[in-house]
Amino acid sequence: MMECPNCKKQLQDGLKFCDNCGTPLVPVAPQPEPQAQPTPQPASQPTPQSTSPAQPRPMNWGPTQPQVPPQQQQIPPQQQYGQPQYGQPQYGQLQYGQPQYGQPAYGKPKKSKAGLIIGIIVAILVIVGGVFGFLLFTKQGPFADKELEKLQKAAVGDTITFGKYEQDNNTENGKEDIEWQVLAKEEGKILLLAKKGLDGVQFNSSKAAIAWETSSIRSYCNNEFFNDAFGDTERKRVLDSTVNADKNPQKTNVSQGGSTTDKVFILSAVEITKYFTTNDARKCMISDYAAAKGAWKGDSGEACCWLRTMGSMDASNKNATIIQGAGSIGYNGRPVDEVQSLRPAVWVSTK
Repeated sequence: MMECPNCKKQLQDGLKFCDNCGTPLVPVAPQPEPQAQPTPQPASQPTPQSTSPAQPRPMNWGPTQPQVPPQQQQIPPQQQYGQPQYGQPQYGQLQYGQPQYGQPAYGKPKKSKAGLIIGIIVAILVIVGGVFGFLLFTKQGPFADKELEKLQKAAVGDTITFGKYEQDNNTENGKEDIEWQVLAKEEGKILLLAKKGLDGVQFNSSKAAIAWETSSIRSYCNNEFFNDAFGDTERKRVLDSTVNADKNPQKTNVSQGGSTTDKVFILSAVEITKYFTTNDARKCMISDYAAAKGAWKGDSGEACCWLRTMGSMDASNKNATIIQGAGSIGYNGRPVDEVQSLRPAVWVSTK
């Protein structure tokens, strides 16, 4: 008979598991009592005798089964064969420290060089993007506002470009840069006057006793010309300006209407003599586009340009003053319904 090492039940020989508690049974074969080997001892002391009981040798169930003493085969009570112990994973679960398929057995998996390179590239892109974002926000380096720098550096008498307008009368090659002369420079703004007669327009669409305030040329300057000549950024830089109703020095009794607020305007007879003291300084050339629209063109290509001051106004004359081809001022003026050159002026912000 066999005895279960766990529940102590008497079992039949040959069983592999206890039929009461399921504890694996290890057959034990009787082992011969070991022979004590004599040990040389001093003559005065007796030879000690072994008090350990003889231990039986366990039977082997297979060629590689280790021989383990029964006291090392203790299994906790109530543990069933095949059930996990407390804190142990069930069958098929990965135990901590055990490698997954294709992973190294010990330690953390090594990072690949490709992942490291990608991380470095991403970091560089983030840094470069941040730098470019800062330059864009502060308008420095490649994002500096070159147009604004040009306006800020311009001095009185300089010629600069600002905006585009059709001038060579060839629309297939696009608009041409508008050249302006700097007439005045004040805190945060400059006054620009076109160097050419850019367009051919009537001072007023009908022959009537009018003033700049109610003329069709004023509407044309602040709508058609303004929108055609300037882009979005340039439009934001063109300032609203107070335009005075200056008297005609030789026709003081002629009504000039009231002052206006405009983005684009033409100079008065008083202003043209203020900024240009000679005829040569006042005269200008005409663009091919303005001449094609019917504006007068001199033999050398000079223009006859409108001023906003009203000229003779009587029963037979409804005139506006002009800069004549030679640069002199026509105070009597030309009929308001004629087509002459438009030479616009603008105040532009330098902030």
